[in-house]
Amino acid sequence: NRKRRVSVQIVPRIYQKTAIKAAIKGLRDRLKRALVVLATGLGKTLTAAFIAKEFRAKRILFLVHNNFILEHAVNEFKLVFSEKIRMANYNGMSKEGAIEANIVFATWQTMGKSLKRWKRNHFDLIIVDEAHHSEADTYKPVLKYFTGPKLGMTATPDREDEADIRSVFGTEVIEVTLEEAIARGWLPRIEYHVITDESLDEEALQKIAAEIREGKKRF
Repeated sequence: NRKRRVSVQIVPRIYQKTAIKAAIKGLRDRLKRALVVLATGLGKTLTAAFIAKEFRAKRILFLVHNNFILEHAVNEFKLVFSEKIRMANYNGMSKEGAIEANIVFATWQTMGKSLKRWKRNHFDLIIVDEAHHSEADTYKPVLKYFTGPKLGMTATPDREDEADIRSVFGTEVIEVTLEEAIARGWLPRIEYHVITDESLDEEALQKIAAEIREGKKRF
């Protein structure tokens, strides 16, 4: 038996309402793109769902870089969209019903290997979670292939390798920093705990950091 979704009334917070309005304007503009920057903890995925619903796209692609985030995104979107909206996963474990679905939650890896199975204009909206990854060489082909409006969601728009995601999504239509979110009471104050360990191999850690920074490896 299929599980029924729990009916919950979700209301956007003040900053989410601002993000929705700004993103919709960008997506409907000539360049059809928007970059939303929200500090970690402010509900980027839920905000993306609000934007997608307001944009009224018939077919939506939500791109993530791992399956854990994919499942989280599905659950968040179910809080905003009705049961009538068909959702499907598109990853290494499942592709069932994706072509017919209203919202497809896909990993970059699987979509990148399957582009030719899709029409370039299949999706009316492409949402990129953790958009700061989008300039990586493994992700670019997917974004270049699909022609629909593109929405980037991230907490960290500036990459250490200086690649600029704004070339894809444009300048931020809204940015709420961690400092602002704490000051306005949207997030609790940060509590720091420091752990020291003299057994840490600093040379090995520096080598790993260099590989990530210079070799564009993910850790």
